[in-house]
Amino acid sequence: MATRRRLAAPVLVVVLAIGAVGGCSDDGEPKVTVTLPPGSLADRVLQEDDVPDGFVPLLTQTGPADITKIAGFSSDSAAAESSLREHGFDTGYVVQYGDQKSGRFIVNVVSTFETTEGATADLTADLESARKSGTPFIVTDLGDQAGGVRGGNGSSKQTASDLVTVRWRKGSTTWLLAVGASGTVEQDAVVKLARIVLEHATD
Repeated sequence: MATRRRLAAPVLVVVLAIGAVGGCSDDGEPKVTVTLPPGSLADRVLQEDDVPDGFVPLLTQTGPADITKIAGFSSDSAAAESSLREHGFDTGYVVQYGDQKSGRFIVNVVSTFETTEGATADLTADLESARKSGTPFIVTDLGDQAGGVRGGNGSSKQTASDLVTVRWRKGSTTWLLAVGASGTVEQDAVVKLARIVLEHATD
């Protein structure tokens, strides 16, 4: 089995070039409702209404993702792409949200595989690799297979950045949810977001 995949810290450039429908927030400020780029898996990721206030979709970094783009979230993209291909990767989609004021970010990746066996092998390899780069924690009652890791996101130690990732599988589909911040990320809150994502997939 190929060795994979430690999540590389996403580069977040907030670009608010959004085609959207305007409204008002509770405090009277203009509110923008965003439609995610179309894709067969667009309804299986976090939607704008799911994320905390202050986060907006980074549309230039959101949308359908081929095997190369999915592999690009790894520290070793070449090995990751080879492993994805070996496990029968089929389709992917990525959504990224950023909070311009605080620098917080959310990355949600969904991938489908040709078989449940391939998805299981892929996630098993991901979880094993992730445990080596951070502190693992148990995630229960989330799909058929799941695990979480807390670890730094590769930024300067001066920022005391924190990253919590949760990975899980349901049938032949796998997900990655990563939340990063300059302060402490509450892992229970990340797991709660993951459960919301899974609800979308099973609706």
